[in-house]
Amino acid sequence: MRHSFLPIRRLALAFLLCAALDVTTSAAGAGTPPPDFQIGQSLQVPGLRLPAGTKVVQVTRADVTGDQTEDVVLLVGQTRPDNPAFYAQLNVLVRDGRTGRYAALPRKQIENYLSGYQPAMFLGDFSGDKLSDVLVTVATGGSGGTSNHLLASWKNNDPHVLFGEQENQGLRIKGRFRDGFQAELYSAVLDKTFIVDVSGYKQQFIEAGIYDQNGKYIYERPQNGGPNTYDIFSDPFSSLVPVDQDNDATYELVGKQSVWGPIHVFTFTTVQSTWALQNKKWTVTDASYTLTYRIK
Repeated sequence: MRHSFLPIRRLALAFLLCAALDVTTSAAGAGTPPPDFQIGQSLQVPGLRLPAGTKVVQVTRADVTGDQTEDVVLLVGQTRPDNPAFYAQLNVLVRDGRTGRYAALPRKQIENYLSGYQPAMFLGDFSGDKLSDVLVTVATGGSGGTSNHLLASWKNNDPHVLFGEQENQGLRIKGRFRDGFQAELYSAVLDKTFIVDVSGYKQQFIEAGIYDQNGKYIYERPQNGGPNTYDIFSDPFSSLVPVDQDNDATYELVGKQSVWGPIHVFTFTTVQSTWALQNKKWTVTDASYTLTYRIK
């Protein structure tokens, strides 16, 4: 069952498919052919402070600086001997095709945000300036199934984050359960409140002591010696995929988030939202929620 709570046209979803580094550059020799990079190779660049054990995770080529010359774009990170599937200190390096210099995202912009499993990189224009931006996705590996997403621009050789840890919180939904098997949800991003019927989970909520047989909300979880302000929360994005929904060669981001409460095991709805970068600000152009009930 899918419900729209933002009166904007729906879309057809199509799947296309970091302590990191200070901005430092290194000349590799202007006019020399770019080196070949192999996935998994250890990487050290003169003049660029890379953590020991940095390896190439993914490599692609595109003009991301805007000088009409193809650049080399590298997703790099570290693996652990005891857990080679986990990547730490992920970052993006760009080798400028014209000057041969390397640049990385600044440490203060990404902190340790990009760490996890199955890192992937996608290049496309999200800002409408006809230049490719770099989207990185990495699964956190937590029980909530969330992923960290980062979108960055290298326009004019100025690497900076367009979409980071704060934006990855999505619609920022909080709420409270109400009597009668209803959930009142509020999105700070949309500044909208909407009511969700959770009676499809009636039996599970009764057995867990969240509601009584008459539909009265009875769950209490002390917080700082008093009642909770909120019993319902949203996770960060579990998925965030690029979609060119209006075929204008500029991508939007379509994300899904789980909404749960009063404990994380009870995820009772999924929200989907579409985000467009307009006038240097992210705007939600579509949002809806879906309820999935177990079929007995």
